[in-house]
Amino acid sequence: MEKYKKADFGRCPRVFCYSQPLLPVGLSDSPYQKAVKLYCPRCEDIYSPKSNRHGSIDGAYFGTSASSSRRGGRSDCGTGELS
Repeated sequence: MEKYKKADFGRCPRVFCYSQPLLPVGLSDSPYQKAVKLYCPRCEDIYSPKSNRHGSIDGAYFGTSASSSRRGGRSDCGTGELS
């Protein structure tokens, strides 16, 4: 949660997301398949990391359900608050 608040994984590039911090997410639950991607809970889009250090992290570490489990199934996630 602290890394999210500090925006360690970056911020959404969309203007209307108002610099929403991004969450790491995997596109596969199987190891060594895909690198980590970044998820914006406000616009619900997925981005490739700009940083090389994030691009070398295995996405399976975070899993495919990481973004939805962190949101807690809430629809008001666009407020920037997590449950």
